[in-house]
Amino acid sequence: MRIITKVFQRANEGDSYSMTSLTFWIRTLDYMTTINEFLLEIHDMASSEPNRAPEEPLKLFPDDPDLRANSKIESLSLRISLMDCSQLYGRGRGFHIDDPDIRKFTGTITFGLAWIADLHESTLTGTAQRMLESRIGFRYLTDPEFLAARVSEAIKELPVEFCQNFYSLNEGDLTGKALRRAMGPIKTNHVIKIPPEPLKTIRQDGSGFFEVPIPTSHIGLKEISARLLSPFRTVDMIGGCKVCFQGCSCKVQPSSNAIFFHMHGGGFIAQTSKSHETYLRQWSRDSGVPILSIDYSLAPQAPYPR
Repeated sequence: MRIITKVFQRANEGDSYSMTSLTFWIRTLDYMTTINEFLLEIHDMASSEPNRAPEEPLKLFPDDPDLRANSKIESLSLRISLMDCSQLYGRGRGFHIDDPDIRKFTGTITFGLAWIADLHESTLTGTAQRMLESRIGFRYLTDPEFLAARVSEAIKELPVEFCQNFYSLNEGDLTGKALRRAMGPIKTNHVIKIPPEPLKTIRQDGSGFFEVPIPTSHIGLKEISARLLSPFRTVDMIGGCKVCFQGCSCKVQPSSNAIFFHMHGGGFIAQTSKSHETYLRQWSRDSGVPILSIDYSLAPQAPYPR
């Protein structure tokens, strides 16, 4: 509320940019609210499945996907596909990253995607028209809303394989190492391999054990990877210390009573926990809490994440 009040004060003083920013962030919050509403609809549809027994776990994704077999699913899918996701590519890109240099890098990536999309138009006339609209790319640098609208359109037109490779650029040695070095070291950075085997855990009320279902999603049984990042070391923490070169001389701390559970972005078609490792390091150090980032199967090989 203090931030919003301050922006209003600056807007009243004649700073039109402040009012533009405030309007943008209000639209962004509305966009996030719509996403949460879609998630609640999916959950409610899974809960009200007619053939589901009370003791059966919820299935958010059908075993045999057929959008036209259920009018509610078809309507929901259409509304999701028509959503304007440009809010995430303009002024708001990299809002979750505190480092200004890293945010500038996300702007470079966004600009590159728009530029490449212009060059990949199906006809030479289409490419020429795009170049004229963007003033050979200069408008992308000066108008964040125009850039966001172009990227939002491009990600729906470009081949999936191209988007997968493009969004995973920061996993490579050239850009990835430089970004991770810029964010500084972290004491624990360990990839865990979870095999597709039955897993039992104690119920929260202590009444017995709960058997965790083996994750599957149209691609059979496969292991799942998870990345553990922590700013400290404990006696029982898995993985080796990433700060000390020969033997760990770090002060051992008690086990944490909290952990962040993170699911990376990428539209369910691209990236892994490694793609988001840069800002996760910062989050973990600033909060003093370990982070467990889970990888999942990606489309189109797997229709749904697992």
